[in-house]
Amino acid sequence: MIQEHLSSLMNTQNLTWVLQSNVIGKDDQSSLTESIMKLGHKVEFLRVIPFIHEPADALPEISGPCIVYGSSGLVKLGHAANWLPCGWDGEAFELDVVNKSLGATALNFDAIKTVWSNTVETASKNGWETVFVRPVSETKEFPGQVFKTGQLREWVEKLRASGYFETNDNPAMIGPALTLGREWRVFIVNGQQVSGCEYANRGIPKTYALLPNEVADFVEQSLQMYSPAPCFVIDVAEVFVNGTAALKVVEYNSINSAGFYACNTAAVVDALSQFALSDMCQ
Repeated sequence: MIQEHLSSLMNTQNLTWVLQSNVIGKDDQSSLTESIMKLGHKVEFLRVIPFIHEPADALPEISGPCIVYGSSGLVKLGHAANWLPCGWDGEAFELDVVNKSLGATALNFDAIKTVWSNTVETASKNGWETVFVRPVSETKEFPGQVFKTGQLREWVEKLRASGYFETNDNPAMIGPALTLGREWRVFIVNGQQVSGCEYANRGIPKTYALLPNEVADFVEQSLQMYSPAPCFVIDVAEVFVNGTAALKVVEYNSINSAGFYACNTAAVVDALSQFALSDMCQ
C-alpha cells in the first residue's frame, strides 16, 4: 500500500528547501540535507525566533519553487515572503474541523471545544476524572496531555497566576482520556501514502519502520472522508474500548513540521520535491 517515491535521476529544475536550523535535530537535519542534495536541489538554513516568529537571520533569496521544514513560524514567514508552495497548515487542520469531518472515525470526536481557562469547569460538568486536553490548532502552543482533574486544576491555576490567559486564553479541546495501544504516522503527498511507521505503544515511544496493511487500508478510507491539504501527515491510533481494539484518526499535522520517527525521509523528500515541481503547484 505504501508508495516509496525514490527518484533514480537527478532533477535539474530549480527547487529550494529552507530548513529551520534551530529546531531540527542534528540527525534529522543531516538526513534531510543529504536527501535533498542527492536530488540536486538547493538547501538554505534559517533560524526563527520562537513565539514571535521573526527571522534571526536574513531571509534567503528564493528563485523558483520552495519548500520549508521547521516550525509553524517558518511556514508563516515563507508564506509572507511569497515562497511557493512553501507549506500547508491552517484552519483545515484544526481538531474541531477534523472531528466534524470524520465523526466517529476521529479518536476524540466527542471532545468539547472550550478555552484553556474553562477546561477544569468543563471536566467537572461532565464528570470526567481523567481527561485529554490539547489546543484546537495543530500548531500546538502546548502538547496534548492526559491529566487527572486535580492535576489539570493545578496547571490551569499556574497559567492564570502567570497572567497567561490575559492574552492567550486560546481554544482547546477536552474529552475523556482513552486507552491507546500502538500509534502510527503516515506521510501523505498529493493524496498518496508515501511512508509510514509505528512511533508509540501504550504511550511509550517505540519506533518501527513498519505499517500494517490494515492501518494503510484505514488511512486510505480516512483520506476518502477528509484531507486537509494536498500534503500532510496523519496519525492513527489503536484504541481499546471494553477490551475491543479499533483504529481511529488521532490528528492531521502539517507535513512541514512533522517528525519523521522511523519513516523514510528520502522518500518523503523526493515525493514533496516532485509535487512542488509539478504543474499542480505552478
